[in-house]
Amino acid sequence: MSAEGPFGTGNFRVEIAAGEPDDPAIGTGFASVGFPDFAVEGGAQPLVLRRAATGRRDLYAWWDKARAGGKAARDVRVVLLGAAREPVMVWTFKAARPVALSHAPLDANAPGLMLETLALAYERMDLDYPGDPRPKPGRIIR
Repeated sequence: MSAEGPFGTGNFRVEIAAGEPDDPAIGTGFASVGFPDFAVEGGAQPLVLRRAATGRRDLYAWWDKARAGGKAARDVRVVLLGAAREPVMVWTFKAARPVALSHAPLDANAPGLMLETLALAYERMDLDYPGDPRPKPGRIIR
């Protein structure tokens, strides 16, 4: 069954594939996703993930591994959920690796959440519409 839009922007999840066996799992709970412009020419922009800081070292450990030249590439999926919490759009970023990690400035006069932001470079982006019954581009129908 195809989910019909329009869809909201606040119901989503981020899935980060496991890396090497000794790599820590990456927690979820991202509050925002900044998509790059998907241009044919002009160079790729990073995928930007933002979440409240929780004291977990998972994002720092992943960024640190990339900084040290280790095998840091992981697939990242951003799944937009429909009203019934079913996937309606799925962006897959292949071989994503951290290129920047930042934290919100500290300001005693502006209460709010401490946010951590991770920017990811990636080799390829694919977009899927799980509920769409039409054939995917490039797929042969017999």
